[in-house]
This record gives sequence, structure tokens and C-alpha cells, in this order.
Amino acid sequence: MIAEPERPAQPRWWRQELALLGSYLAPRRLLLLMGLLVALTGGLVVAYQFPPAQYFVNVGAADADPYITNFHAGGTDGSDNYRITDYYSYVTIPGTGSLPYTLTLRLDGSNPTNLAQPLTTTVFVGGQQLYSHRLAGGWQELSFAVNQQTAPAAYAARDVVVELRSQTYNSPDSPGDSRGPRLAWVRVTPTATGFIAPNLGVLLRLIAFAALLYLLLAWLGTLLGLRATWLPLTLIALTAGSLVALMIFAHQGFAIASADLLITVAASYIVLLATGWLLGAINHAPTEAQAQRQAPAIYHSPFTIHHYLVAIVVIAFAIKFGGMDLPQTIVKDMPWHLRFINVVKDGGLEQLLQPGVLSVTPKDWDLGSNALVPKSPLFYVVMAPLTWLPGELAVWVKLVICLIDVSGALILYYLARRLLPDGERIGLLAAAVYLLTPLSYRVLSFGTLPTIFAQWLTLLAFAYLALNLPRLHRPLVLLGQSLLLALVLLSFPTMVLFTPLVLGVVFIGGFFIPDRVTRRNALLFLPLSGILAASLAVLLYYGRYIRGVVQNTLPAVGGGTTVRGQLVGDKLGGWGGLLVSNITFYGSLIPFILALVGLILLFRSAWSRTPLPSPPLRSGREGNASPPLRSGREGNANPPLRSGREGNANPPLRPGMENNASPPLTWVREKSAATNLQSTIYNLQSVSLLLLGWLLILPLFYAANYWLDMIGKHLLYTMYPLALASGIALAYIDRLGRWGRWLVWLLLTALAFAAGSLWLERIVYGGR
Repeated sequence: MIAEPERPAQPRWWRQELALLGSYLAPRRLLLLMGLLVALTGGLVVAYQFPPAQYFVNVGAADADPYITNFHAGGTDGSDNYRITDYYSYVTIPGTGSLPYTLTLRLDGSNPTNLAQPLTTTVFVGGQQLYSHRLAGGWQELSFAVNQQTAPAAYAARDVVVELRSQTYNSPDSPGDSRGPRLAWVRVTPTATGFIAPNLGVLLRLIAFAALLYLLLAWLGTLLGLRATWLPLTLIALTAGSLVALMIFAHQGFAIASADLLITVAASYIVLLATGWLLGAINHAPTEAQAQRQAPAIYHSPFTIHHYLVAIVVIAFAIKFGGMDLPQTIVKDMPWHLRFINVVKDGGLEQLLQPGVLSVTPKDWDLGSNALVPKSPLFYVVMAPLTWLPGELAVWVKLVICLIDVSGALILYYLARRLLPDGERIGLLAAAVYLLTPLSYRVLSFGTLPTIFAQWLTLLAFAYLALNLPRLHRPLVLLGQSLLLALVLLSFPTMVLFTPLVLGVVFIGGFFIPDRVTRRNALLFLPLSGILAASLAVLLYYGRYIRGVVQNTLPAVGGGTTVRGQLVGDKLGGWGGLLVSNITFYGSLIPFILALVGLILLFRSAWSRTPLPSPPLRSGREGNASPPLRSGREGNANPPLRSGREGNANPPLRPGMENNASPPLTWVREKSAATNLQSTIYNLQSVSLLLLGWLLILPLFYAANYWLDMIGKHLLYTMYPLALASGIALAYIDRLGRWGRWLVWLLLTALAFAAGSLWLERIVYGGR
């Protein structure tokens, strides 16, 4: 008996990472990197010598958020925009350096509840008290000279931190808030010239940012097969020049963003390592010869598809989290979410479970004061443990929600890889479409974080269903499906309408699935899992609202349309016009058109019982005696089989899987006697039913929105099926030849441009 040669043991992933890290920090590279960091340090010190004529924070303006802490909402009084202070409030102006300056504050100490007794206010700068008196009523300006003689502690602090501790009052319209004086603006004017000693913390953060960015770029360069070792160092040199220029021309805003830049690049590096390890475990590391064959046609590199997936996930995470975490970013709903996360932390979960603050309908819904719409607190319960971590809660929440967001692309990839012919290519392109879809940036810009969480849970539940429907009759599988569906129902009330719709389409489609075992599970155990999930959701949460819905909400809903719904409908010509206007928003039309093409291809293949179209391969592929192998297949004397086609005693392998006696699980149980063509057709039918049910949410919800303006997030719930269907279309276009390849790149570039434009407008500039 001839023994097969043993494969060399693969080194553990962390040893591979350490080896790569050592190559990035080889003596010559390390010397050049240290030289660049020294040059960056000198450039930043020089940049500090060009301060602005004055540092100014317009407290009442929208762009003041990075500089103020613990303020209430404000307004406009004459020419002054203002915000109302709390019993203690802070204004931070970083990067001012060590020169003497004059600090000026414009305040109004009036007490609306007792005009004869203005409020007493104490002003601290850098921890040193500079003022403590009862303010006069009306607007006034307070000025303080800060230098080595008048205020040595405040002068030594380098950054200007103004703390206001005030006597407070409770206004009738907001009895739960403690309110102090009104603050319009803060101005810092340097009063001397000379050498400015920079803030050491800002310098260290920017230097660490540049060093970590070099490691991230070098890793990505290796990942994508860029063998030019000078490229990361060149990019770091350009980055260093940009940092110096920003410090000169945007001194105040850039200094306050330094910590967030460091957090972003550090988190991105960790995401890169974790994603690479995860996909490396799924896709076993191939030999170099296999990797050459695994490269998809639109890429020319000796690396597997999952390398590119890691790269786009990391880049998307850095852009999304970096944009959200910038201090200048305005995420409108974030204060609301942080408030209720802290309510859960403080033991107020019961307040959120009971009908009350979260369930009162807005006035413009025109449902009356008694109408209650549940808003499940599941998101806040999941995020509450983040309050135990050090640092700012808002940063942790943004980090986790961005991780959830980009991980959806990995689930799409895995789902396509397991269920579709040429699934790795489709999964990669579907992930790219999702990560570039402007809608995914739009939802982050508004801060509708529970919606992101809900749609991610939905994708997880449906992926589990797609992979385990043949085994749904098993108790543990049924229990897992029921629990996931219950979490989906609890994640957001809209899911109560959406989930039964998708399950209903799959249930009806079960009548047409040829496999008897799968049909039985779809028709019997799928409704059972839905009933169990609904029962659990009612028991845990929705049961508290049944009485209120019957007595108050349903009569209000039946009373007529809302003012906003009527205006939108009249302006755009009904819900069809409303749908079209939203689809064309910021490049969203591209994934919709691609998804339509992909659905046509998918349905034609699934229900005509033929594989997905496979156009002839374009010229330029490596020639050999046999046609080139697709990703994940090993070469042998026989020509490679296409996914879903017969012609060999050994059925073809799915991408990344090895041939053995235990084939992978798919939606339809693969019996040993079943042909690969039958299995492929079953999978195509299953995916087509899932996408059909998921996308039917659009006409249903837009029709509902036209008559009753209660559901405002229709498109957001369709991003995953749109991306998957678009991946099918792009994979087909890519195989049409050179022009097909360029068309794929053009479409992805157009999506990236649309998403970038939206990101700058809606996030970085707050829509201004």
C-alpha cells in the first residue's frame, strides 16, 4: 500500500503574523520609518508655530459638538446662538500651546423662574478658579488674562479647558433637567509671540497613528500581492506631510481629532487580523499553485478571493468607523441611544419594557396622545455592558455597531459560497456591493443603530434557515431557528411585519420544492419555528402592548392618514413615486438595477432547472491542456467540472471545500444518490425564494407608508438581498470578457463615489 506524502505542517496563524511583522520592520525599512517619524515630529512642532489669530467656539452652532460637554439644547436670541449649561459644563479647545492668552466668554445668567435672582456661576480654566459671582441678567462678556503671573495653573495646562459650575433651575417644560446660564461663545486670543511648546499628547497620538498606519498599509499590500516594499513608506511620507498641513491650516479641529485617528487605525488593524484569521480558518491556506488558479478573473494576483474580502472589509470598517468617530461628526440619534443605554445600566430596564417614553408616537404621526407603538429595548440591553468598559461610551457603541455592519458582508460571502455555483466570486462581489452601497452609509449617518442591529440579526436568522432547512425537524436545530427568529422579532417592531412575510413566501415555495424531506420541513417545521418565536416575543415584550394596541392604537390607525404621509404622497404622486425617489437617492439605483438583473438570472436558472449561465471564458487566462480550474478546485487529469453540471463519477467540489465522504450541508439535503445538478437547482430555488420574500418588503411597506406614516426605513431592510442579487449579476458580467471586467470596476467605482459623497455630506459635514 502506497502512503500519500504528508503535507508540511502549517505554522500557527499568530506565528505567520509575527513573521510578517518582522518583515515589515526589517532593518532598512525600520530605519526609513524612524526617519519619517522623526521628520513628522519636527514638522508638527513647526506647524504649532503658526497658530490662528484666535481660537473660537460658537457654542450654539451645530459644529460645536466636538468642543462642548454636558450642555442642554439651545436656540437663537437675536444674533446669538446659544446652549444652556448644566450644573457643570465643559468647553475644550485643544492645541493652543503655551502662549499667554485672553479668554472671553459671552454669557446670560438670567433665571427664567426668578428674574430678580440671576444665577451664580464659577469659571475654572485648567482646574484653576478664575471667577465666581452672581451674573447680571442679560448677555454680557467676561474676559480673563491667562499667563504665568495671573493664572499659572491654567497657563501650564497647554490646552484650554473651561469648566462652568452654575446654580441651576428647573424649567416647567423640562422639569427633569437642571439648567444653568446660557453660553453663546468662547474665544481664546493669544497675547504674546514666541516659541510655542506643543501639546505632548497630540504629538504622541499622531506619531503612533503614523506608525500603526504603516503596519496596516504594509499588511494590506502583502494581502493584495503588491510586492513594492517602498509603497507603504511612500504613503506614510505623504500622510506625514498631510498631517503637518492639517495642523497648520485646521489647527483647532485637527488637534481634537488626533485621538480618534489613533483609535480608528488601531481598531482597523485588529479587525484585519481577526478577519484574516476567520477567513483563513474557513478557506484553508492553499499552495501557491492552487492560489494561482483560485484568483478570480477580475483580479490578477497569486492570492485567493478571501484575501480581497479581508481587504475590502478592513477598508470599509476604517472609513465607516473613522467617519462616525470623528469629533466633528454629527450622528443625530446618538444622544438618544446613549441615554437609554445608561437607563439599562442604572437598573431601569423595566421602564423601557413598559409602555411609556419609548412607545409614545410623534406628533406628526397624527395618531392622538394615547397611541402606543412598541420600540423594543433589545438593542439597549445588548449594548449596556459597554458601559463597564473604560473610555467614552459613544466610541464603544460606534465601534461595535460598525463591526456588526461590516460583518454582514462576511455572512453574505459565506452564504453565497455554500449555496451558489461560483459562490466565492459571487460572495466577494456581494460583499463589495454591500460595503459600498450608499444606503449603508446613510443609515450610519442618521444613527438608526437599532435598525442596523435588527437587519443584521435578520440576515443571521435567514442564513441559518437557508443552511439548515433540511434538518429543521431536529429539536436542537428547530430550537436554534426559533430563538433567532424571536430575537429578530424583539429587535425592532417593524420585524413583526417583515419576518412573517419572508417566512410566508418560503412556506408557499415549499409546495414546489421537489425534495420531499425539504418540502416536509418547510411546510411543517418552518411555521412551527415561527409560532414558537412569536410566542416567546409576546411573552417577553409585546404582550404588554396588546391591551393598549386594541384600545388606543388600532382605532387611531383606522382614523385616517397622517399629514406628512399626505404631503409626501401628493407631491410625488403616490407610494410608487415615493419608492422611485428613494431608490434614486445617492446612487442607490445602481444596486437596484444590478439586483434586478441578478434576480432574473437566478429565477431563470432555478425554475427552468438549468445552472446559472456560464459564458465562454475570455482570452488571457493561463493556457494548459485542461481549461483553468475555478476557485477551490484541485487539478487532475480530467477537465474541471462546472458547478451544477454532470459528467464525472466524482461530483464537483464547492469552492474551498475538500472532497470527502461527508459533503457540506446545504438548504436541500444532499443524498448520496442525488446528482450535483439536483443539489444545485435546489439551492438556487431556495435562494430565489429567500430573496423574493425579502424584497417584497418594498411594495408592502411603501404602500403602508403612503396611508400611514409609521414605517420610515423601507430601503434599509433590503440592503442584504440587494447586495446578494447584485453579486450574482456582477459575477455574470465579469465573465463576459475584458469589457465585462471594466464594466464591473466602473459600477463599483460609481458606487464608491456615491457613498463617499454621501459620507462627506451627511457625516463629516453634518448635512450642512
